Amino acid sequence: MTWLVYTVLLGLVPIVIRILVASFVSGENVPFFSAADFISLGMVMQISLLTEIRYHDSADAWWKKIFIGFSIFAIMMYAVMVAFTLLSEVVDRINKESVFIVCMSMPVVSFALCWALYDRVAYLSVATEEVAND
Repeated sequence: MTWLVYTVLLGLVPIVIRILVASFVSGENVPFFSAADFISLGMVMQISLLTEIRYHDSADAWWKKIFIGFSIFAIMMYAVMVAFTLLSEVVDRINKESVFIVCMSMPVVSFALCWALYDRVAYLSVATEEVAND
């Protein structure tokens, strides 16, 4: 559970810093939220997820392959959203609000995946402990 808490807190750093800066700057020059901050939150969670999977030993590797595959796909989608975020600054035809909403919702999915991994690892740890005690 510790890695999940640290991962989320580390990923939230850009968002918290932006909120602090936006509240100290007068006027509306700095928005409170940015798509790039949510992208960084999601990327931090996905990279942490890959690291946690890599160092977890398990006899059944099928779940690891599923998590790794989804995590790599999510990282690629975050890269696509970085491109859309950058393009939305120079191309008027890209809907900035839609890009922002997608960027805001993607870390929610990443968090759900991290929580599922935590649940899986906790279940395997308890099951291994029960077998060892029998």
